[in-house]
Amino acid sequence: MPRILKYRNYFFSSLFFLISYIALCSVSAWSEEPASTQPAVDLPNYYPAEFQYRAVVDQYLPKKGKLVLNAQHFPIWQNAKLHLLAQEYATLHALKPGMTIGYSMKSINSQMMINELWELPKEMAPPPH
Repeated sequence: MPRILKYRNYFFSSLFFLISYIALCSVSAWSEEPASTQPAVDLPNYYPAEFQYRAVVDQYLPKKGKLVLNAQHFPIWQNAKLHLLAQEYATLHALKPGMTIGYSMKSINSQMMINELWELPKEMAPPPH
């Protein structure tokens, strides 16, 4: 009889971890819309075909190294590249509130950071949350 109880405990703990894992995987760590629903728009040739994320800039905080998108603070890499519709490379100071952007993130020093950004036309803004 103790053997059955032992396996029963393994079953329930395994079930708990499986459900927890599925729940964590289904919740997006970043609340911006994935780029899979982008409208067709003519963009400069130095833009990628798809964007990892899209958002509208709330605020750029250069002293803190943060970009505020949908009221969430995202760390931005100090060497991040910004591309504008009319200019292939620009400084991050060109980021303005209300600007629609596409961006990518990657792990830098074990922290997810924005590493590249592209200005997008207003019609490519994700739906409001």
